[in-house]
Amino acid sequence: MRYAVFILLALAPAAATAQDALFEMAGSWSGRGTYLDRNIDEDLRCRLTITTDAKASEVQGACASARRREDIHFVFLREPDGSLRSRTLQDTGAQRPVELTGILMPDGVALTGRRAQQDITLAMKLLAADRIGLTITLTKPERRQSIAMELTR
Repeated sequence: MRYAVFILLALAPAAATAQDALFEMAGSWSGRGTYLDRNIDEDLRCRLTITTDAKASEVQGACASARRREDIHFVFLREPDGSLRSRTLQDTGAQRPVELTGILMPDGVALTGRRAQQDITLAMKLLAADRIGLTITLTKPERRQSIAMELTR
């Protein structure tokens, strides 16, 4: 779940210009969703604070289920070509941090990455000024994990 939660928190906006819908996401967010992994179906709760400027968005907060809690601290960086890159800022122990790349769209963000033999995808859409829809999938040859969540101000 650790990497799923990291990705979940990658839902923050990347950076912004006036035409970026995600620039409006700065502030405090909370939400509920579902974490699915094999025979596990857990309710998930998150609280996030997002700060944004023209070059980056920083996300801090925590996500928890009945079985575990994960602190989150990462940043999305806007690349000169308009693409996005995410990087975790918290200590991940001996494991290499997950890095994602993708694009900022008028109503959301799409990011992908790969860690070891695990493919990671994240799709986030601004549903309204006060709502974000999020889907995350982590796939290995023998295992698939997913998160579906909605966050509100």
